[in-house]
Amino acid sequence: MERLLTISIRKYLSKQPRTKRIRKTAKYVKDRVSHYIKIPLENVKIDDSLNRAIVKYYAMKMLPLRLKVDINNNIANVKLQEVKPATGTSSGPKEEKKAPKKAPEKDKKATVKKETAK
Repeated sequence: MERLLTISIRKYLSKQPRTKRIRKTAKYVKDRVSHYIKIPLENVKIDDSLNRAIVKYYAMKMLPLRLKVDINNNIANVKLQEVKPATGTSSGPKEEKKAPKKAPEKDKKATVKKETAK
């Protein structure tokens, strides 16, 4: 069985010391998933990709976590939910086309005057 959860961590983390936020975020995610899915805390497993995302980004930015929880044999495996791009847009980065730069007109006039002076 698969469930999607969104966990808001801002209220909880804003009260925690900055140096302990990473560790406490992982514990809080496990606690919330255990509460929502109604399984023991020992049976909640956090995926490595989610753990890395918490360490890199979410513990400091405190944005809501969108999670995908797979439940098999009373064990919950928690992963980050993949964000799909909106329909009709490309999935890659946008490429900007730059027009070739033209030399300023002042430089052209200056070179013309120098040539005529010789």
